[in-house]
Amino acid sequence: MTDPTLVLRGSQSGQIVRGTPTNKLAFDATGERVGGVTSSAAGLTSFNGRTAPAVVPQAGDYNSHEVADASTVGGPSTEDSLDTLNTELGTLSATVATLQGEICAKSGTTTTGAFACAENFNTTASGDHSHAEGNGGFAAGVNSHCEGSLGNAEGAASHCEGTSNRTDPGATSSHVEGINNHCTAVNSHAEGRQCLASADSAHAEGVSTHAQGLGAHSEGFGGTSSATGSHSEGTNCTASGDGAHAEGNATFATDVAAHAEGDGSQALTRRSHAGGANSQTYLDSEYAHAGGSFTNPGDAQFRAFEPEGATNGSVPGQAAILAQGLLAAPITLRPLVSYGITLRAIATRRGIGGGARESVFFYQAFMVTVDGAGNVTISAVVDVVPPFLVGASFVGATLVPSSPGVNVLRLTFTIGALLSVQSRIVARLECVEILGS
Repeated sequence: MTDPTLVLRGSQSGQIVRGTPTNKLAFDATGERVGGVTSSAAGLTSFNGRTAPAVVPQAGDYNSHEVADASTVGGPSTEDSLDTLNTELGTLSATVATLQGEICAKSGTTTTGAFACAENFNTTASGDHSHAEGNGGFAAGVNSHCEGSLGNAEGAASHCEGTSNRTDPGATSSHVEGINNHCTAVNSHAEGRQCLASADSAHAEGVSTHAQGLGAHSEGFGGTSSATGSHSEGTNCTASGDGAHAEGNATFATDVAAHAEGDGSQALTRRSHAGGANSQTYLDSEYAHAGGSFTNPGDAQFRAFEPEGATNGSVPGQAAILAQGLLAAPITLRPLVSYGITLRAIATRRGIGGGARESVFFYQAFMVTVDGAGNVTISAVVDVVPPFLVGASFVGATLVPSSPGVNVLRLTFTIGALLSVQSRIVARLECVEILGS
């Protein structure tokens, strides 16, 4: 049948009309009637005022909320959404530019250790868990850290900072800082410039110092501490005895617990102390001081020391030879030296429990000279005061200087001829001495 033509009016009713199945309705040329057309005829002929191509979407056809997506960016249109994204991108770009100055950049770095980190310029982290930063540094030891310039942390858990510093492979837990310093031993520390810490727990600091004894400390300029627990400080000082201390300028402390200070002083014997300028010790536990008027060490100086002795009371009139220090050494003298000596000594009786003390006190002065062959000459001995006596045990007791041989001074304490006394005696010798050549 022929499809009916419908006339559009404001209001009309009539019978039901039937069209051809699958045909479509379309306006005629007048735009006043709608009629059936076959399916092959054009369906949608215009969209948003466009007649061709009507079905191709173009910009502005849809609002952003009409497009199915999962975006959270707002805006009434896709253009607005993109503008929002562009604004946020600009903000993000500015933030990244700021962070570029804060986040470490890398160039030429090498990381070969497990969980290691190399950053900045030409650094290498080859030890497991190591960290290298700065310029040209190496962190080669496990858990080591190298920072600064051209350093090398080879010791495990060692720390190298500054310029051209180094910790050796065996220098576990060592620390080096400054410039051109070096740690070679466990727990050692070198800082300053051209310092070397080469013993366990040693510490070198300053300029060109060397700490090479266990727990030794060298500081200042050019000093060396080579013995256990030794300490040098100042300029070109040397502490080479265990527990020795050298300070000042060009001083030497060369024996156990020796102490040298001042300028050019030399503490050459254990537990001795040399001070002033160009003083020198020779006996255990003695003190020496010089004013430095003469350049020869030990010339024109003052010395003091305390020799001791004892009698056991086994026979009447017993004698004791006083000896110096813990080693009970003889009192040695130097060739070509003259000594002006004052001697004070006190002896006391032992073995009397809580009874009254019995003692004797001597105060003497004399001179000793030694020639080039070591021959000793002793002047007459003068009692500055007569001996003081408390009690009867030391009646007739004497204290006499003599020389039993080359370069030796002997002090002999003798009990009275008829008395047997258990005693001990300590003396203090003070010597003003000068070289005779």
